[in-house]
Amino acid sequence: MSDITNSMKHKINHFFSFKFVLSLIVILVSGYNPVDLYANPTWYIIGKGSMVGNNNPPGNFYRYAPSGVQYGATDKAFYWCGNRVSNVVRDHIIARTNNNQVWGPESVALCPGKQTGASCQIGNDLRYTRWDGEHVCDPEVIAGNYKMDGISYGYAMLYMGAMKKKQPLACTTTSQCTSPYYCESGQCVVDQGAVGVAFSNDPLTGPWIKYPKPLIAYNQAKAIGSWGVGQPSGTHVSDGLILLFYTQGYGEISGDGVWRRVVDLSNFSSSLAPTTSGPPAATKGPILDYHTINQTTLRPLRLNTIGLTNTVNGSPLARHDLRNVSFAYHGDTDAFFIFRDGEAKFGDPSSAKSQVAWIPASYIWSGGAQPPWNVLLTIDGAVAGGSPTPTGISNGGVQRDIYGGFYDQSWLEVFPSRVLGAPPQSIYTFRMNTIHGPLNY
Repeated sequence: MSDITNSMKHKINHFFSFKFVLSLIVILVSGYNPVDLYANPTWYIIGKGSMVGNNNPPGNFYRYAPSGVQYGATDKAFYWCGNRVSNVVRDHIIARTNNNQVWGPESVALCPGKQTGASCQIGNDLRYTRWDGEHVCDPEVIAGNYKMDGISYGYAMLYMGAMKKKQPLACTTTSQCTSPYYCESGQCVVDQGAVGVAFSNDPLTGPWIKYPKPLIAYNQAKAIGSWGVGQPSGTHVSDGLILLFYTQGYGEISGDGVWRRVVDLSNFSSSLAPTTSGPPAATKGPILDYHTINQTTLRPLRLNTIGLTNTVNGSPLARHDLRNVSFAYHGDTDAFFIFRDGEAKFGDPSSAKSQVAWIPASYIWSGGAQPPWNVLLTIDGAVAGGSPTPTGISNGGVQRDIYGGFYDQSWLEVFPSRVLGAPPQSIYTFRMNTIHGPLNY
């Protein structure tokens, strides 16, 4: 059994706690200004190269969308997206440990399509038909008490899965395709995203067992060719209950952006689709939008963006432009921190800047009158670390403990993915770095 498994004794932060209620009373009675909650942290750029080093074999490979889990004073696990075959853009979820600054070997945690141990089913018969048959990416690992088909698991991995949709249109360049389709191998295609989950009792060595259906499915009723949903993040609430966040991107001003849901994975059947009919039971699929502790429905919440700014022009950020957000819960102050992609510099996936911000947890739960987000830092791609100097950053994460909270309440660390130049040629330059510093409050 790994050290990360043993570390499950680490403190769990329950959001609906006495401390949570008391903190709200103090804020309301005292007129406390949440802007004063945190001082501007001092940040340090680590190293002049990739966070994990360039351990790739010769050829064209990429590494991006990191998720860091700290489970000991000097022990961390990382998960990210990477390709397995040179010049083939097909995301797999890669795992690697860092123990006292020494990196362990790289391994495949999750494969697109059929999951068979550490191998991947890449035959065309499955590639375009399974909901996650083309890509698996954007991992976040959360400890808890989960049960699927009567088997208990200690860890869940949220991830984005995608299948490839083909448009019956020949092409030689992407400009000949209808947005968001792009040209690949002479045909216009697009990846349709959904949110999935897999389970394990050892998050370092696996195996990871997929729930074979998406938790949040691609909505086929939306405009054909739209991106869908993905980029999940989550925090542990209680037992198998997870507070789930994800990005929606159907090209709709009225519905795109980041959504908050709850999902109960404490006891369910893998043969059944998710349902909103709680409470959980072995005769049902995963339960969405049902708060097990309160035994009430918790409606989906599309997050507001008050206080967030467009990183390109400084204007207020529109709700439909909020995307690719990693969340971490700060228990000492009952707040959620985010690390989010800024607005595109070259077009997806590269941005000029990223932002770190926080908000009181009360809004995330209630969805009522929203206080503003408080921006701690805007990170420019030019100072995100690495040599040569990167031109953009994208798909980052916040370092978390195994439950999705802060391991050290006074230390904040984020992991931007840096990129050189403009896509699509730049995709093989994606590497990861770390920026961290003390959090004063």
